[in-house]
Amino acid sequence: MPEKTERLTFLEYGALLAFAASCRSTCPRAHVGCALFNSEKVVVATGYNGAPPGEAQCDEVGCLMQDGHCVRARHAEDNACKFAGNRSLVNGYAVTTIRPCKNCFDYMARLEIKNMLYLQDYRNELAKDYIDEACVQKGIRLEKLPLNPVKLLQKALDFHQGPGGILVSDYRLSIEEQIPPSMMEH
Repeated sequence: MPEKTERLTFLEYGALLAFAASCRSTCPRAHVGCALFNSEKVVVATGYNGAPPGEAQCDEVGCLMQDGHCVRARHAEDNACKFAGNRSLVNGYAVTTIRPCKNCFDYMARLEIKNMLYLQDYRNELAKDYIDEACVQKGIRLEKLPLNPVKLLQKALDFHQGPGGILVSDYRLSIEEQIPPSMMEH
């Protein structure tokens, strides 16, 4: 029997989807991605930060700054919520690459998402106290995931180099080969 490779957990899967979505970001100030799941952990929508379709993107014409923020790009969570349409997200999950801002937190809370998970803290947490209090009042779990994106990508590569994987070859792919050792410890 061939060696079994470890598949991704649900949270790892959500983090990789959010990370993949962030790779479509058009705002150079922050590449943010979001993956939304229903209560049964089925993916409903993804989103990334960028200007609305058909409009000039930040990476084409520059950011439109107002009060220290880019207002040209919609946030990843906002886009994901719009793309979810009328699908039910009651008691669902949101996985984002960065802790949501107040507006995005409110969008997701209105959809009754009860699990908001993220990979990295937001560099400008003006409404941190508001969000923390709202989580207590509304029974929302807001949690930083203890996942290292580099190790997560390596796990996905390893999985696909095992039985049934699409990367089966004589050469073992490794993202660690290009990343300085100091980066691997974070």
